[in-house]
Amino acid sequence: MYVLDHTLPYIILGMPELSKYDITIDCSKQKICQNGKNLNKSQNDKNHSNDKNKQNISLHISECKQINSHCSQTTEDQVNPPQSVTENKCELRKEVKDIIKNFDSVFSKDKYDVGALRVEPQRIVLNSDLPVSLRPYRTSPVEEQEIKSQVEKLLQAGLIKESNSPYSSPVTLAFKRDEGKKTRLCIDFRKLNALCKSDSEPLPLMDSLLDKLSKAKIFSSLDLASGYWHVPIHPKDTEKLAFCTNFGLYEWCRLPFGIKVAPAIFNRLIRRILTKYKIDFAYNYFDDIIVYSSSELEHWKHLKTIFEICEKENIKN
Repeated sequence: MYVLDHTLPYIILGMPELSKYDITIDCSKQKICQNGKNLNKSQNDKNHSNDKNKQNISLHISECKQINSHCSQTTEDQVNPPQSVTENKCELRKEVKDIIKNFDSVFSKDKYDVGALRVEPQRIVLNSDLPVSLRPYRTSPVEEQEIKSQVEKLLQAGLIKESNSPYSSPVTLAFKRDEGKKTRLCIDFRKLNALCKSDSEPLPLMDSLLDKLSKAKIFSSLDLASGYWHVPIHPKDTEKLAFCTNFGLYEWCRLPFGIKVAPAIFNRLIRRILTKYKIDFAYNYFDDIIVYSSSELEHWKHLKTIFEICEKENIKN
């Protein structure tokens, strides 16, 4: 971030000011107008010299270059350069390796190797007893094979089971950027979500996270492996989470992605776990746990504490 010198020309920021002064920016013609009148300084300077208000809102589009030039000339005394906290890389790697080795059980081998939170099975409450039942979407042979492969892995992991449910939501594949093709298994729960009773659990705010991190010097972000899948679903409600394929009907035994109340349920459970252990150096942000400390030595102790909690609560990262 740069703080611009107050001697630089005035700058209009944001829609409120543009609307307040009825400013129109025409990028193709390099023009700035107020009430249809050209405000570029290169034209009609004399007309603006006696009008204080108009002078305050006049601006050269080309002055962006001037701002960039000013920023590039900023000295190191004016802006504190970022400093590395990993100067002793060998020692840091050893500390990290030792922690991972001692807590190997809290790290998943793949996305299907997830923990099961030691909590009461969660309920999925609907506003209607009328089942949502949709037919499966048409898929190509290649897509069907991909869906079948993933369903088999979910069955083996105990995350889903075969179903006789009156409910049925269709499966689709979404594009996965890192693989460059459609391999992300998604359940179209839109019809079911329309019936889901809302959950008022407040979701984490970025501003709250930044406030907590403001005085810390070292951080770690723990990405919970397939986070929602850690949450067991009450046996009476698994049938509501049934999904159909062209080769069978299955239902979720764990909390699936795509359900409207999933973020609220998961956030509540992780927040309560951290509160139970009186943790004041970690913050859950959706399916991440951010650990923050004021020193490296303190950070290793904090990570060890969090991993001990993960072992007790059957959480995998």
